[in-house]
Amino acid sequence: RLFYKPVEKCLPQIHLDLNKDYMKKVLPALTNEVSKAVIAKYDAESLLKNRENVSVEIKKELINWAKVFNLELDDVSIYEL
Repeated sequence: RLFYKPVEKCLPQIHLDLNKDYMKKVLPALTNEVSKAVIAKYDAESLLKNRENVSVEIKKELINWAKVFNLELDDVSIYEL
């Protein structure tokens, strides 16, 4: 679950680059790619032992990548890993 908002001053650029449905384009792809990249660093046993660390790492990466698309993530909650 992601709570986000666009960077207000960047709204015109967001609409030019990503169109009005930027949410449907960027967030699902971003979430999937970041999650896969972080999870790929761990084996199954490590994932079970380090779930909290993996979640924190995913959250940090999502926040950093969202900035590239002029989005601010207010809250990231990972329910299933």
